[in-house]
Amino acid sequence: MSETRVIVKIKNNFSIPVKCTSIPCAEFKDLKVDHVIEAHSEAVFQSDSNDRLFCEWRNTEGGFWQMAMTCPKSSTNSACGISPTAGLRMYDPKGTPANFEYILCEDNLADWKSGDENNGDIVDWAKC
Repeated sequence: MSETRVIVKIKNNFSIPVKCTSIPCAEFKDLKVDHVIEAHSEAVFQSDSNDRLFCEWRNTEGGFWQMAMTCPKSSTNSACGISPTAGLRMYDPKGTPANFEYILCEDNLADWKSGDENNGDIVDWAKC
């Protein structure tokens, strides 16, 4: 039986929908390319992977946001908004499952090496 490693909540505060346009590495159980989060809505997705997870979201006005996250078995949890306004909220670097939240078009409050501050540390897009 698999164990949920990552739970991610993505909030779309726009007045238009956003669509997932890329998931280049490990997969989510319930997120696929072309998934839509409606205007002023949020969605929660899970993954059983302990590898790096990436997803990209776009809207029809040209906005796009790239995200990365992981809950490895042998080190601390990490996440980042590769895009400066992916909206990553602070997160706990310990614990399983790792819980991450992004609010699209807000500044990132945390980064890849820190769950409670943003020093600009990110991973390269799709660097599995």
